[in-house]
Amino acid sequence: MFESSIKLGTIMGIHVRLSRSWILVFGVTALLMSEYVRMEFPAWNPFQRYLWGLAASLLFFFSVLLHELGHSLAARFFGIRAQSITLHPFGGIAKLAREALTPVEEFWIALSGPGVNLLFGGLLAVLGLLTATTYKGVSFLMHEVSTINFVFGAFNLLPGFPLDGGRTFRALIWWLTKDYRKATQYAAVSGQILAALFMMFGIFFVFEKQGLGFIWFVMGLYLLSAARTGYEQAELRELLRTITVNDLGWEELPQVSKTLSLLEFLAQFDFGMRDRSFLVMDGQVIVGVVSLQEARLAHEQNQLTGEPIPTLADLMTPIERFERISPQTDLGSVVEKMEYSEVSLLPVVANNEFQGFVGREAITNIVRQRFGHET
Repeated sequence: MFESSIKLGTIMGIHVRLSRSWILVFGVTALLMSEYVRMEFPAWNPFQRYLWGLAASLLFFFSVLLHELGHSLAARFFGIRAQSITLHPFGGIAKLAREALTPVEEFWIALSGPGVNLLFGGLLAVLGLLTATTYKGVSFLMHEVSTINFVFGAFNLLPGFPLDGGRTFRALIWWLTKDYRKATQYAAVSGQILAALFMMFGIFFVFEKQGLGFIWFVMGLYLLSAARTGYEQAELRELLRTITVNDLGWEELPQVSKTLSLLEFLAQFDFGMRDRSFLVMDGQVIVGVVSLQEARLAHEQNQLTGEPIPTLADLMTPIERFERISPQTDLGSVVEKMEYSEVSLLPVVANNEFQGFVGREAITNIVRQRFGHET
């Protein structure tokens, strides 16, 4: 199955993934930097310039990775599990098991990313000075990437939500007011003001016929959209914390044997039925969950590759991957667990007895009924 990201490896137990679009960004950055260095070292041949551009692009990639590692390790310090980091053209996303529950957690987790960039920029600046007289090409590289880290870190510290500076600002307001929703509202407003300033700068530069104007305007639009979306998501998450699993109707999933082949499974259940999930059984024991959508996609891939027909045991998501929840768990926590585990339903267990499953559709329905929102 085609995935939108590529797994690069694991660092300190955190899976690192790379968006496929980063490959294009990486190549373009290397080419631009190789042309940029031409002005500083006109005697260099194309191979030397491209090698320098490649090194600059790699260090830029490493800077973004360090930023997200800063967030992840700070979260781990507060007992929040960090599952993965995904790097994309606009930065990166660290997938955490839950949101910060206190302003102190929020403050240090938000501040750690830009802080790491500023420290890394300082280290590169020192290396640039140490190599200034002996390795001028290396010194210039250290200087340029150091500047990028300083700019990247400083930009992220701007007090506009959802930038790290905006989250830090929210943490401070949260600490002063003891009100998370009010703090989020203030931080979102600051993000919208910052976005408006960026857009005004962009329009001004366009009228002045400067090429940077378009970039400033696009950045403003992106921040404006992100601030609004971030506030809506934070507000919805708080609303979800007022509802528990007990308020939902639990699903009893139909059972299928793990020995059933993909074709047998589809022949029995794929008759225009909407996507739903099934319990995969080994006798009387639940061993996993499989959905019709997963089976359909697996069948399409199987037809393309011609590989042997898999069984449901091959396709299922093992039951161990599903984190258990209790009837008293709030829906905000349920959604966080689903996002972290990348599943659409979770088993409900009370007094060590399996009660049923809660799915994302049930959460969407109750939120729509009570608040008119979508999850």
